[in-house]
Amino acid sequence: MAETTQEPIAAIAGQCLHYTGVYGPGVEIRTHCSAGVEYRALVNHEMEPGWFIRLPCMTRDPRCDWMPDDPAQCSKLELPNDDQVDEYETWFETHFAKMMEAIKGARVRYNMAVDYDRQTGRIRTGDFEDKITCPKCSGTLHFIVKATGGHDGQCETDDCIMWRSCNSTWARG
Repeated sequence: MAETTQEPIAAIAGQCLHYTGVYGPGVEIRTHCSAGVEYRALVNHEMEPGWFIRLPCMTRDPRCDWMPDDPAQCSKLELPNDDQVDEYETWFETHFAKMMEAIKGARVRYNMAVDYDRQTGRIRTGDFEDKITCPKCSGTLHFIVKATGGHDGQCETDDCIMWRSCNSTWARG
């Protein structure tokens, strides 16, 4: 199979093709799936902790004793076929490998700067920002290693490599 450059539908075995997750990046609350179904409407607008486990978006694994016996029903539930799952897994593995290569490149560049600081007696304070060549598209990838220990990166090319530390507020400038 040829390398997929554009992200295919997130076809995860046992998960509805329309499921977007209840929470997105930065703990953004997602109220609807990509088919327009309101998640809480499926569970009668329950507000109790764990309401989302009643969503029908994931098939029930009999080994999971925490899954409810009475999941909600959805007329738009659409599970992926094996070809869709294979395509997504191939894309994900390739994309993830390139992202890890970018993170490694950013860490190497950061470590070079730290070594230089040690040799020159400089004391680095604050965040470290720099750029490297993106291993996926050969564009420019900006990254930051925060004084607090996190690190973020994003390629200038749309829909290319990007990663964020938890609770990140950094954006490419």
